[in-house]
Amino acid sequence: MNNQNELNTSALTNNDVWKVYPILILQSNLKMLRSICGLSKKDFGIQVGTTGQTITNLENGCNSMSLMCYGSIMYFLDCVASCGTCGVTDSFGEEGISEALHIIPHLNSSDTLVLLEKYQTEDEIMHYADEIKDQIKQIYLKTKTARSESNSDQESASDMIKRLLDRSQVKEPELSTVPEPDSSFSE
Repeated sequence: MNNQNELNTSALTNNDVWKVYPILILQSNLKMLRSICGLSKKDFGIQVGTTGQTITNLENGCNSMSLMCYGSIMYFLDCVASCGTCGVTDSFGEEGISEALHIIPHLNSSDTLVLLEKYQTEDEIMHYADEIKDQIKQIYLKTKTARSESNSDQESASDMIKRLLDRSQVKEPELSTVPEPDSSFSE
């Protein structure tokens, strides 16, 4: 990400600092949201127009999320929630992200106004962010469990097919001796 696009909270006035919280909340939940999608860092980065390394840095808190990156990630997550992005993720990811987006505050929406009205101190905002993180974690665990159960069902079906095939293996025809040519047909 370009450093010019990085948010600098120290340059914001006290009246503007609350606008940063939706971005920080998204960044603090990025790893679980990506996991709900079922995507690797590299694949998630491709989908949002950046690299896997940038996603790693954002997830680890090494970089601050830029406004452009926030917009790109939110757009992608909205697409996942509405249509599953045509095979990029599965139905579990689509359902999980849809549920998560109802929890995460969106920048430039009534959500940010609610933040301003409801939470007056940084401690209150941090408590709110922790509540969101706990809710997103529950969605992640539910999605992970559903995927795991689905995968084990698929494995069970493939194991059953294998057993059926093993039981009814086609027997190879026995090699019989080829009869000697009839000597009565001499040339």
